[in-house]
Amino acid sequence: AVPRARITFSGNIWNKDLSFKFQPDFGKGFLNLKDFYTDYRIAGEVRIRVGQMKKPFSRQQLNSSSRLELVERATTDKAFGAGRDIGLLLHNNYSKSPRFEWALGLYNGTGDKPWFSARADTETGDISNGKFTNVPSQFGPQLALRVGYNHGKLKGYSEGDHTGGDLRFGIAASSLLNLDLHEQNGRALDSQIDFVIKMHGLAATGAYYLSMAAAEDDKESLETGLHGYHLQMSYHITDKLVPVLRYTQFQEDSPN
Repeated sequence: AVPRARITFSGNIWNKDLSFKFQPDFGKGFLNLKDFYTDYRIAGEVRIRVGQMKKPFSRQQLNSSSRLELVERATTDKAFGAGRDIGLLLHNNYSKSPRFEWALGLYNGTGDKPWFSARADTETGDISNGKFTNVPSQFGPQLALRVGYNHGKLKGYSEGDHTGGDLRFGIAASSLLNLDLHEQNGRALDSQIDFVIKMHGLAATGAYYLSMAAAEDDKESLETGLHGYHLQMSYHITDKLVPVLRYTQFQEDSPN
């Protein structure tokens, strides 16, 4: 099956301050909604985004799949909580790699692949106890924060150096905090730091990830769980010849 078959609709509504993006995915024989949001420029480059979107967590996840050098992202991408969710994001157009980038978001914390869970009576066909999995019955939000610094005319959210030029680089850190307002599962914190370097056709990118969860004997304290990293390097020889090397490793700490 084709893993990705996406159509993107994007543009402006009324004026340049209000934009939208709508992207369904027909890959693997199913219809899934990927992006569906509006983005409004409040003042300067300060913007507010509402809808379903990528959480501002990992540089490699934030890179569009059309701008990846390899077919798939590193295995760390799925292991450390990156992805899309329904929420609200305040940001300074960080995907365009300004000198200082920042983004602050509040999300459902349930992910982007909803399904309707219900029980059906085999005789009458009546459906009971049905709900969508990405609409929580109790609001347990997830807070996302990303800050970074970029040097030079950097395209920080695309892999490879296809344009060439002098040294450009970016470094950023992100965190995802599950607030657990109803004290059901305990708090959880995913953090990472990533970088990208580009110069004269040579590109390098990587990230370190750390996941912490509530301790079994004390839901108020956090203990280290999964941690790992990935490194990737490439060199642009021609538009059709770009060798790429990636190394990924992650592991889970054993309980004491």
